[in-house]
Amino acid sequence: MNGEPVYLSHRIRDGEQVWPGDPEVRLESWGDQTAFRLQRLTIGEHSSTHLGAPSHYGEGAAIDGFPAGLLHGRALVLRFEGRTAADPIGGAEIREALARLGDAEAELAIVATGWARRWGSADYFSGHPGEAGPPGLDAEAAELLAARGFAVVGIDGPNIDAGGSVAEATAAGRALARRGVYHLENLTLVPASLPPFLEYTLAPLRICGGSGSPCTIAVAGAAWC
Repeated sequence: MNGEPVYLSHRIRDGEQVWPGDPEVRLESWGDQTAFRLQRLTIGEHSSTHLGAPSHYGEGAAIDGFPAGLLHGRALVLRFEGRTAADPIGGAEIREALARLGDAEAELAIVATGWARRWGSADYFSGHPGEAGPPGLDAEAAELLAARGFAVVGIDGPNIDAGGSVAEATAAGRALARRGVYHLENLTLVPASLPPFLEYTLAPLRICGGSGSPCTIAVAGAAWC
């Protein structure tokens, strides 16, 4: 990596917010704590910053099939600030953003929307009262990113998709899954100081048959472009 690495993953905390209906996150002391310190962690596969497998949508590889060659690689940052679910990031915008970055190739596309500023707030998953929910991609945008050759697509919000109905709210994720592309959700705020060309290190758990895993990701500016 060229430059000081920064985390784009949240710390895992007891009781941290989760997608409505998902398992609670619990960190509990275990044992008598005299000879050693140990905590028991209870967490859903899609809590905190996490990597989702194609099998999350009922098709394709599980998380323990994530290729070791993708644990470290190149990333591009695509910035779309100030969006909500009422204004999904569409295919034309993705095409324009990629064109501005030239012919650079990478394994990971990071969609930076600024929504991560709301992490920990009551409106992170739903938006303010009267406001549409968090931003995401539409199906065409997801198809374009997959066709470009990205193996992982991430976003600094709770859902790679935008939309209200179940069909709308999974269209982008399903489009990625059909092509074997993994997705990252709940990234932290992507600092404005970071360049669009990065190197990343990504560390999910190898959960047998899992549909996803909480993960750690760090990035730094890169000279590969």
